[in-house]
Amino acid sequence: MNNEQNVIREPDLYDLFNSRDRDDIGMYLSLFSEAQNVLELGIGTGRVSFPLAERGIRITGVDNSEEMLTSLRNKLANAPEHISSKVKIINQDFCNLDIQDKFDFAFYPFCTFNYLLTIEQQISALESLKKHLKKGSEVIFDLMTIQTFPNILYNANQTHYDSILQGDIEINISTRSSFDQASQLFTQYRSFEYNRQNDVIFKKQIKMINRVFLLGEFQLLLEKCGYKIIKKYGSYDLLKFNSSSYCLIIIATPK
Repeated sequence: MNNEQNVIREPDLYDLFNSRDRDDIGMYLSLFSEAQNVLELGIGTGRVSFPLAERGIRITGVDNSEEMLTSLRNKLANAPEHISSKVKIINQDFCNLDIQDKFDFAFYPFCTFNYLLTIEQQISALESLKKHLKKGSEVIFDLMTIQTFPNILYNANQTHYDSILQGDIEINISTRSSFDQASQLFTQYRSFEYNRQNDVIFKKQIKMINRVFLLGEFQLLLEKCGYKIIKKYGSYDLLKFNSSSYCLIIIATPK
């Protein structure tokens, strides 16, 4: 087990958990079809930036996790030049952006903005971002809703999430979650168990905390920080938002 622990890192588990999540990629390819320069806030290991770069879209990606960025740098080092040349990495907290460029588009993918748990963090991120946007630019927020995960409003027991085969290793992923209605904080524990011939060779649990926003309060937050909503959707197919939508896609622009 020790050998496995030396090579399996949190970015590997992140990629594993989200290995089947590609539904949002087509939305970004469509929204950024005319983009010259795009700012990704929370680039992580490059799940979104790689397919965008492959289409020729130039991405500046910000993240403050050196472990995630190391994984991304390793991927870029092994990628074709036409992809790696399109991705610029900045190790920075996006609540306190300080970059030289200004951008036509910016986006917080895959519930990244939901990781900002306090109003102070949220305001700081939005006000900091606004300094790096061109006039008429657009910001895309992919936000969680109470429909994003099954039974998000209830404390859920450990449930099986997925099983993935990698050679002779079976990886079982399970989740356990809780939601605090007073704070609107959703906590999820993601457990990973690696098995070879029915023997457990590696186990790890990752804790994730997100703040769930309601549409009205998020609109007030944007207005407070000098943005206006120009479009809102409830799916990656850009369908109308309603009470059963599994995500909330907001497109906003600075006033």
